[in-house]
Amino acid sequence: MNKIFYIIFAFLFSIASINANAQAEAKLGGVFINSDDRTVTASIDYNNERDQWQRVFELDYVNKDSDEKKLQKFNTHTKANYTFKSMPKHYVLGQLVYDYDQTRPVQDRYSIGFGWGYKLLRTEKFKASNELSFARLETNEFKEVMLRNSFWFSYNITTNIRFINKFLYEEGDKSDQYYRNETSFDYVIKENFTIGISNIYTKDPIENNVLNINFGVKF
Repeated sequence: MNKIFYIIFAFLFSIASINANAQAEAKLGGVFINSDDRTVTASIDYNNERDQWQRVFELDYVNKDSDEKKLQKFNTHTKANYTFKSMPKHYVLGQLVYDYDQTRPVQDRYSIGFGWGYKLLRTEKFKASNELSFARLETNEFKEVMLRNSFWFSYNITTNIRFINKFLYEEGDKSDQYYRNETSFDYVIKENFTIGISNIYTKDPIENNVLNINFGVKF
């Protein structure tokens, strides 16, 4: 599968049936200590809800250059959820994922998965969901079925401050165990403009931590 084709398809699928409940946010950030030690990050988050359907598109890019290490990571996925009317806390999901890591032995990974999700919390301040799925992983070296579990939590500390944590775990017979945890604090400066600080931890199998300060816009 061509990665450019995948990204275009995933985005178009996510924005299908745009409605008034659709939300998008773009962020650009980084840390610059000196000319030889810098980190640049970029992300796009899109959420489209209509009736019992929810479509999500996320894209994250990291480029870190220092004397100790050089790191380039790219991750994108699109997901569709269908919530049952008779069981409003339960939903089924389908998703497409592509991620690239230049430090990993197998740099490019594609997967398609299906699973079940449960809405643990839904209040004005708290939201939390857990998802369990099976995915078909494809790389240039092997193909396999793997187990995925993700946990998502958000807390509106005040009307202007928001905390979000996203955790993902994957395991297969041929691939290394994969961990990804993203933690962020966002402060609303004015209307749709935010400033925040976030940290992305990954282990696949090399451990990396990327801390950055970012500016965002919602539209």
